Amino acid sequence: MSLCLSMKAVIPRITGLPTFKYEDMEEIGVIGHGSFGVVLKVKHLAPVRDGETDTVVIKKLSDSEEIDDQKEFVKEARMLFTIQHNSIVSFKAFCQRPYAIMLEYVHFDFSVFSNCDKKVHSLQEFLAFVDTQQVLENFNECGIITRIAKDVASGLCYLHRNGIVHRDLKTSNVLVSNQHYSNITSKEPSL
Repeated sequence: MSLCLSMKAVIPRITGLPTFKYEDMEEIGVIGHGSFGVVLKVKHLAPVRDGETDTVVIKKLSDSEEIDDQKEFVKEARMLFTIQHNSIVSFKAFCQRPYAIMLEYVHFDFSVFSNCDKKVHSLQEFLAFVDTQQVLENFNECGIITRIAKDVASGLCYLHRNGIVHRDLKTSNVLVSNQHYSNITSKEPSL
């Protein structure tokens, strides 16, 4: 007697996650790329709830038909949904067509400190800009650099206490804002 098993592709389930419709978003620009896909700055076309911003970030999986890629992406979304920490980027919602994760939009606006109209998202961009402007000493005097280091350490401690290893921590995966705090994120499905 022979036993024949058929292997069906199992599409990952997304029950329990808040969802959004991709068509309700307008792409504003590209923030970054990774091997998984692209990170986009987007705006809600539909009205948003009171107290929420209409600008968010979408981490969009490339048009991969690979079930393993989709499963990893859903796994990351579920993990981000459970994380609640000031130093880790906030999960907003998930979309299955196309596969995308909505996250809070974080940026640092230099116009608050000077006549410069520059906005950056990552610590990498922040450090490169302050280096070219030769104003790093001014930011050190304000304690911004120290605060960023403390926020990253706090976020990593939270992840490690919860059994999560980041696997891709680098300056391009640390977001900065004018509230002088930083958020850990990843352009790859590695959290």
